[in-house]
Amino acid sequence: MRTLIQNVLISGTMRSGTTLLASLIDSHPEINIVSDRMTFYWKYLFSKNKEISTLHEVKIFVQEILPSIVHLNDDNLSKYFESEKFYDDILRNKIDYYSVYLVLMAKLYYADLDGKVIGSKATHRWGVYDDYLKYFDKPKVIHIIRNPFDTYYSHKSRMNQFYTNPSVIKKYYNDIKLRTGLLFIDRKYYLAGYNSFNNFIYQNPMSIINEWSIGTNKAFNFRDDKRVLILRYEDLVTHLTGTMKNIFSHLEVNYDETFKNMKSLKNSLGNEFIANSSFKDKQIDYISRNSIGKSLQKLSNEEIAEIKDISMPFLKKLYPEMI
Repeated sequence: MRTLIQNVLISGTMRSGTTLLASLIDSHPEINIVSDRMTFYWKYLFSKNKEISTLHEVKIFVQEILPSIVHLNDDNLSKYFESEKFYDDILRNKIDYYSVYLVLMAKLYYADLDGKVIGSKATHRWGVYDDYLKYFDKPKVIHIIRNPFDTYYSHKSRMNQFYTNPSVIKKYYNDIKLRTGLLFIDRKYYLAGYNSFNNFIYQNPMSIINEWSIGTNKAFNFRDDKRVLILRYEDLVTHLTGTMKNIFSHLEVNYDETFKNMKSLKNSLGNEFIANSSFKDKQIDYISRNSIGKSLQKLSNEEIAEIKDISMPFLKKLYPEMI
């Protein structure tokens, strides 16, 4: 399983085009990208443990990720992680971060990963860049940045749709509690305090700009590292072909134009790609440029001033035209 061409981690602030980017890259016949389904790995194992070398440490990790696995609503998958086969699969290789990652990727993607570029998309995971580049074989990072005004407005618009309907929130939490609670009671686990997302970010839209600044700062720490590619969402949208050529070159694979057929894009489970968008139309026939920079017309002067205050000095470096 260690004949992979490259590993790639795609990240950035939510509402920055990470889902679209992952699907475009995944369209390449030599690349497999798991979008979001590996977030628990980066959050619960990689960011908490500086070393993993024993089966006992792996089993502790499994206990932490089981709520996330159950949340995927895949009973067969959660049973696999509770079985001895999971540990047998890991023990075929050295017990380390990378071996666990390969087993997880193979199971989550249901694919033969030999000879492929594999990777995962996980927003807000820039905190693992240092260790990822240190511990993984042939690691690459792609960090995407969107201008903070559009990021904020997209996030705010989406959250207004969600949080102005209390019944939606209640049903969402009840579904999680029912699904995780029943499955865990059946397996004699005790589940407490599990939340599927960071409520603060979702309930306080301006906090996304704090995250934007932290993530951009982290990415810029690696701007001279050839293993890390930093790109702007606006360049992806306005210069799609040139940007994708740059991405494929970064991943050391031949250029392929499959991504140009938007209707052929798939998600990480092989189903039709549905845009992770705040707009009503989720189907993609083409990538629209219409929303770029338009948020400034819809934000208050107070919001614009606060975004500028938080996002400096990276706003000057990345979007000087917006100052």
